[in-house]
Amino acid sequence: MNEYTDPRGNTYSLFEFYERFDSNEACEQEIFRLKWPDGFECPKCGGTHYSVVRGRRLPLYQCASCHKQTTAIAGTIFECTKLPLINGSWLCSLLLPIRTVYLKWLFPSILVLR
Repeated sequence: MNEYTDPRGNTYSLFEFYERFDSNEACEQEIFRLKWPDGFECPKCGGTHYSVVRGRRLPLYQCASCHKQTTAIAGTIFECTKLPLINGSWLCSLLLPIRTVYLKWLFPSILVLR
């Protein structure tokens, strides 16, 4: 129960998780990789070329074709929070295993949970 498995199937102990995601930048980069596994894709036009606008809490990614600006956390549970990503990531790492155990107890007929 003290392990985190990311969508690619990599498993980390909580210590390894905290060590790997030790800053907001590391958390943002991981969210970017999870959101756009094949590289950036504009949510408006589907363009793949972008520029990065810095100077904010999180970088903005601006599409080179339509100039739509978006962040890696847009459309995620972190979108409306003012907490640093590192706090939210650590909270999720603690709650996700608990949720899985709770769901197994609540719905014992479900054998496979991810």
